Amino acid sequence: MVRYNQKKVAIVVVVIGVAALTAGWYVWKYFGAGPTSEEFRLYDAFLTRLASEGYLGQHSFVLEGETLQLSDPEYDSWVPTELRHDKTWPNANFVSFCGRLCAHDFVRKNLAASQLKPSPKVRTAFRILGGSESIGSGQCAIWVTRAGFDLRQRRAVLSYHERCDGYGGMILGDVYLLRENGMWKVDDLQSFIF
Repeated sequence: MVRYNQKKVAIVVVVIGVAALTAGWYVWKYFGAGPTSEEFRLYDAFLTRLASEGYLGQHSFVLEGETLQLSDPEYDSWVPTELRHDKTWPNANFVSFCGRLCAHDFVRKNLAASQLKPSPKVRTAFRILGGSESIGSGQCAIWVTRAGFDLRQRRAVLSYHERCDGYGGMILGDVYLLRENGMWKVDDLQSFIF
């Protein structure tokens, strides 16, 4: 009887341990960790597309060292109350492109800012600004969000802000990406100038 109880206790301990490890991994992956290597591949695809569209070369773009964070809509004081969109609710365009799970993944990851610190294994073609660095003459700083992925990681979405040296306005936009033959490509890029 004692041996039977010891087996039961051992099984319970193992089940609790596995559950704790699974929960810890999930929290670390989705809440505690910064952008993944897959997200850096998305950033490269996005910035390469921006550079190919013309007015600046690839080396004229730099990524800000911290991701954008979704904010409470009450701070958009210049937008009439009736037109404010709750930024903590999934964007309808994101939902239609990659599904509700993807749009919620985007929101969940962007409730707090993350540092853009690629691991040594990740190679990115664009410079990432650190701490007190600022953009140089003729450069554009790009702030990106974390990416939201669909379940199969074949579709992804992100948002960005762009500010260029010598230009007083700011460009805001959403990026829709597809994975084809293992490579990410921009399917659609929607931008708004303020």
